[in-house]
Amino acid sequence: MTLKNYVDLRIIPPPTINDSLQIIPNLSSRFYEIRNEVQTIDTGRTRISIERPFGKNIIFVRGYIKAGDKSFEETPSLTNPTLFYVTVLKEVFEEQGITVTGLPKDCDELTNWNYKPENFKLIALHKSPPLNEILSGLMKRSQNMYAETMVRVLGWKEYGLGSFSNGKKVVEVVLENYFGIKPDTYAFMDGSGLSRYNYVSPRQIVKIMEGMRNHKYGDVWRDIQPIAGVDGTLKNRMKGTSAEGNVRAKTGTISNVRGLSGYVATADGEEIVFSFLVNGHLLGSKDTEDVTDSVLEMIASFSRE
Repeated sequence: MTLKNYVDLRIIPPPTINDSLQIIPNLSSRFYEIRNEVQTIDTGRTRISIERPFGKNIIFVRGYIKAGDKSFEETPSLTNPTLFYVTVLKEVFEEQGITVTGLPKDCDELTNWNYKPENFKLIALHKSPPLNEILSGLMKRSQNMYAETMVRVLGWKEYGLGSFSNGKKVVEVVLENYFGIKPDTYAFMDGSGLSRYNYVSPRQIVKIMEGMRNHKYGDVWRDIQPIAGVDGTLKNRMKGTSAEGNVRAKTGTISNVRGLSGYVATADGEEIVFSFLVNGHLLGSKDTEDVTDSVLEMIASFSRE
């Protein structure tokens, strides 16, 4: 199992109001705690919120769940993914009967770090999956930690130091040289897009999408995009419409902001590049998604004949 900076929770509504709600994590660990504060209702609508206090790994599941509803998944993040990894590693060893002395620690907690790789005995070797698989996980699940790390990898590869500022320089060069987007026409402040100081226009995103369409890695680029009604962050959107299995697009989400940019083919097979950026809205996320999705459904069913 690959550990990341989150845990998947499968939430299974009870069949009746007298039964119990089930919350099943994809990985059990003492590193985090789940507190179920959900009330079961027999009328009304399921409304669940997932909250985790800053700097803590106590996951509160709150709200109301309607008995008999379909199960669904929530993905809360965890603080300190490095410590999460070594904690689970120790737990796995202990489950296999291997004694591990001491407590798991984050590398940042270690002082007087004088260890050298050659002084350790190799007990296992794990190779990274191919980059296209990593990028697929980044794009389809919108994995923010991957996105933050990827910028730093670019900086390390080009300048020998994996900092955001070095990675940013690489991104700026690529955007200008390959897509004609000059650095002073946008603001790039983090890898994941969670910063509210990021500024980019739909026209610039369309330039990137158009450029990648004919790039030598164009097929890889298309394959890593979420597909409407099929997978990733678009798995449950546009189902049962002409856009299902057709739209390939990347979502973007922070409070009161929704983005969707990608490709859609018309009924004639003509491919359209699009970018929606909805800023500062006061609607629910579902309301804004319905607007963009309905436009894409119309384009997907459009014919020039």
